[in-house]
Amino acid sequence: MTGITGQLGHDLVQTAKRAPMAEKLEVLALDRAALDVRNARDVRSVLETARPDVVIHAGAYTKVDLAEGEGRLDAYAVNAFGTQHLAQVCGSLGSTLVYVSTDYVFDGLKQTPYTEFDMVNPINEYGRSKWAGEQFVRHLAPRHCIVRTSWVYGANTAPGNGNFVKTMLRLARRQMGERADGCAEVAVVADQIGCPTWSRDLAHGIWNLVLSNSSELATFGTYHMAGSGSCSWHEFAEAIFLEAGFADRVTVRPIPASEYPRPAKRPAYSVLEPLALRTQGLPILRDWREALSEYMDLIVE
Repeated sequence: MTGITGQLGHDLVQTAKRAPMAEKLEVLALDRAALDVRNARDVRSVLETARPDVVIHAGAYTKVDLAEGEGRLDAYAVNAFGTQHLAQVCGSLGSTLVYVSTDYVFDGLKQTPYTEFDMVNPINEYGRSKWAGEQFVRHLAPRHCIVRTSWVYGANTAPGNGNFVKTMLRLARRQMGERADGCAEVAVVADQIGCPTWSRDLAHGIWNLVLSNSSELATFGTYHMAGSGSCSWHEFAEAIFLEAGFADRVTVRPIPASEYPRPAKRPAYSVLEPLALRTQGLPILRDWREALSEYMDLIVE
């Protein structure tokens, strides 16, 4: 397993202890120091020594805006070529490779949820680097599952890069502490729609998928796995403050994405439909509001 210091990687390790048939799982959790996927020789040496049945590749370069400039080479080195190195060795060993991808492979022009059969068209370098990784997996690792997810937040003890929930709470608390009235106002984009996903729920979903493929009736391919339902970033923020008990003290002002320009374009609509999970009879992730409520109980004092 790669990427164990990230939100998803952290929760994959933790949920492995409670996964179905956990007693049969032997998890080798590797951080970048133990396995640098950019180094093809390192990847081959580690995997040929361990000879894993399954490799879960949760590691990624996720600095979406930096990938448009100074981080572009790093994004492709990790997300594309790093994945290629893993796929090559998994293919030669006969190991199953689970590659975690993103809703950013889509352009966001569709107005109904994206299925696994919709055409991709990434509009930023991060999305293009992840799509390149997907193609390496499909061509080099016959036994594979590509898991596309979106708007991930989670792991309280892991680094919180990209964690929208913690960012909103931090901004609101700072303002409430500074202002005489103890209130706050945050401006949040209201015209981008997606699926918030708790990393713990995603980890459970991945383990379900991995264990379903441990039999001869393996169902390899591409899967959409994100919180059920959808919302805008603005609606997500409102739900966060409601769960935190701040709804009467925090005003969430809706703004268009054009008022919050960033180097990387984001898809305006990237709701993921888990068609493959449904047709294979595998459980889909629960409603994003239910997951958020449980998550907030863990992190809000």
